[in-house]
Amino acid sequence: MITVARITTETATIALAVFAGRTVHRDEISTMITQQYAFANKRTGVSSYCKVFDAIERAGATYRYTGPNYTGDCLYTFPAMDLDADTVARLRARLVAA
Repeated sequence: MITVARITTETATIALAVFAGRTVHRDEISTMITQQYAFANKRTGVSSYCKVFDAIERAGATYRYTGPNYTGDCLYTFPAMDLDADTVARLRARLVAA
């Protein structure tokens, strides 16, 4: 049985690889988190999302809001990673399989 800590780590790793060098909407990341938890037959709660977003931010991703005072859309910018095409394809395939 897969642990929640492992799901968090793997989801953050996949997000960092798949979205490397890109700016994406928070909803895209939330959808991916939901898929990864469903793939592991676990339910998501508020803490599930918080743990993954915290792990992503610790790894170097930054976020900003498009409006003043935390209004507008929340966009995450991921650091660029030097990954070969095969690694990215495998990670994307795993994400889609979820």
